[in-house]
Amino acid sequence: MKRVNFVRWLSLVVAALFLSTCATNPATGRREFSIVSDKTANAMGAKAYPQIRQEWGGDYRDPEMQAYVSSIGKSLAEVSHSPELPFKFRVTNSSQLNAVTLPGGRIFITRGLMAELENEAQLAAVIGHEIGHATARHGRSAMSRNIAIQAVATVASAVVDIESKTQASRLLGQTALQAGLIGAQIANFKWSRDQEYQADELGVIYMMKAGYDPDGAIQVQQLLASKEKKKPGYFQALFRSHPVSEERVKHVTNYVYTNEAGYGIYRKGDGLFAERYREETRKLKDISKAYEHYQLAAKSFKEGSAGDALRENEKAIAMAPKEAEFYIQKGDFALKSKNYETA
Repeated sequence: MKRVNFVRWLSLVVAALFLSTCATNPATGRREFSIVSDKTANAMGAKAYPQIRQEWGGDYRDPEMQAYVSSIGKSLAEVSHSPELPFKFRVTNSSQLNAVTLPGGRIFITRGLMAELENEAQLAAVIGHEIGHATARHGRSAMSRNIAIQAVATVASAVVDIESKTQASRLLGQTALQAGLIGAQIANFKWSRDQEYQADELGVIYMMKAGYDPDGAIQVQQLLASKEKKKPGYFQALFRSHPVSEERVKHVTNYVYTNEAGYGIYRKGDGLFAERYREETRKLKDISKAYEHYQLAAKSFKEGSAGDALRENEKAIAMAPKEAEFYIQKGDFALKSKNYETA
């Protein structure tokens, strides 16, 4: 096959693939470009679930806390655009401030972020936002975009290297294989500004339908923006997919007060549930304070101050004597210091 005919053939294959694949966004009703089906996206999310769960510290070991967060998540999922998704809600034992959504509605919120929140409406806003990413199929869109990039790269490679249709088929197969690897990267996808704003808006709608004061959504954005001001760059590094900015604070505020959804959906009352949140998270917040010493211990040991590291570790153990991670750290310090008897 002549090179020019081959390139034309391969280009037509890729173009046909793009033009023939679209799907409806359940949250907006609009038709959108999508190479990946819901079934495939959900399967990738399920496959990545155990790995991402471990990367974010594993489960926070408190069944009551897990049940509490799951109950809030389920109440929000039930009033979402896609209650049929296989939603799961887990608190991970990470001190970082973040939340992660995998396709299919597998949602993680870190212990560190929960420790910073002040009421249940704020937690509902965070979870509602993540549910918004799931119901709007943002993960599916990100996968499709990456596959499209791979397909374009395949055509580019063909122009340089390919001489036969057989080789073209092989390259397209490699593209599909590479696309399958996207599942391992889905927790690191960066959402577009429009996707972030859409998830913010959907989160507000869901929390209001579930009976939460939408002021909680404004408070979350204000909280994170204020922390970003105190330590510039910190949240940009952590919230790879959820950039913090004053623009997002303004957008959420305007949406809550001026959008047609407004307060019309929200049932007036104690929609913040601050006291209940304080009671439910009292132990978590105490443990999070202990983890501050745990982190200081790790930092001191890395800098060569073994004595300071051990003192910070002992403080962590004194504050939360049932946390296995603290004892593992103590043993690790002893082992690296060649104190084998203690280790």
